[in-house]
Amino acid sequence: TKFAPEDNVTLAEIAVIAAKVNANLSGNNPEMSAKNGEKWYMTYVKYCYEKGIYQNEDVDNGNMKLEDAENWLGAYGRYAERHEVAAMLSRCDQRQNKFIPNPNVPLTNISDVANGNSAHADEILTLYRMGVAVGDDNMDFHPYDYIKRAEVAAMVNRLMHDENKIELSKGNL
Repeated sequence: TKFAPEDNVTLAEIAVIAAKVNANLSGNNPEMSAKNGEKWYMTYVKYCYEKGIYQNEDVDNGNMKLEDAENWLGAYGRYAERHEVAAMLSRCDQRQNKFIPNPNVPLTNISDVANGNSAHADEILTLYRMGVAVGDDNMDFHPYDYIKRAEVAAMVNRLMHDENKIELSKGNL
């Protein structure tokens, strides 16, 4: 109910954003309103799961219900970490002919991801290659930090508009 660009984002909010970005980029206009008695975000979570935007092996194997797979609303101070957001956003643009301004960025350029200790390293690298994420002054992504609404807004803008994607200088490739 408020703009709050410096607030952290929950996984439920990311699921809503990712579903809407995917639907827009793919030209779909699915009905995504909450069913009676369903939590407001579950329709979007289901859409993300069905489209491969959100992935979870425990749900795939029937070991867990989708609604129980994550702490979607960030209760008790649990917000979305940057690597979780990267995983979902990197799978939003499923078009075959998407614009990739940095196809040769090596993972080694993202030192805090390249060390092998980061979840979703491939997805983070995809966002760099797509010109959606560029990291800090050292190209570091800070995968286990929370992500601000303003940062998500910038990445979504770049996902939606090729002209806003960031081409990394050749010295960074």
